[in-house]
Amino acid sequence: LHQPGTATDALAYGSQRVAGEYNWLYLVPANGAQPHSLAGVRDVTQLAWSPDGRSLLFAKGVVHCSPGGAALYLIRADGSGLRRLTHDRRCYESPSWAPDGKRFAYASWGRDELPKIWTMRRDGRSRHRLTGPGPDNPAWSPDGRTIAYRAGFPEVIWLMDADGGNKRQLTKFRGLRGGDGC
Repeated sequence: LHQPGTATDALAYGSQRVAGEYNWLYLVPANGAQPHSLAGVRDVTQLAWSPDGRSLLFAKGVVHCSPGGAALYLIRADGSGLRRLTHDRRCYESPSWAPDGKRFAYASWGRDELPKIWTMRRDGRSRHRLTGPGPDNPAWSPDGRTIAYRAGFPEVIWLMDADGGNKRQLTKFRGLRGGDGC
């Protein structure tokens, strides 16, 4: 995930150094300098740069998620300040920053339930549920007024106001072998 033109002009990614091993969090400067591991963090997926490019939000443990096994973390681009934001027995994925960088949206679920979309402040407080069961993969609009997400089976794309209101379907099912994704 590249964050051009910000305080950190770099690419952040998860790298499997040995087949079958977890993804380690790496950062490579856009100038082609040597990649380096950030704080030795492993089992990462779904990275999201903060709008100012100074922090990375990511899901950890999603690949083998069992309730309590996946969480959201925040780390500074220099590898300092690693902080777990979620501590309950749920699974977390698909973090997406609001354009102002004060909060983010994500999907979360517990044992034997479908995901729901939530928002949270960047400090890990003020969780707010936006949807009922089913939706996942939230993505903020550039103006911060709406959040796109996918829901249904087969999946189609929906749009809602950033407060969870005014939900509306944007795409339609197009055949037996697929759906739409964000």
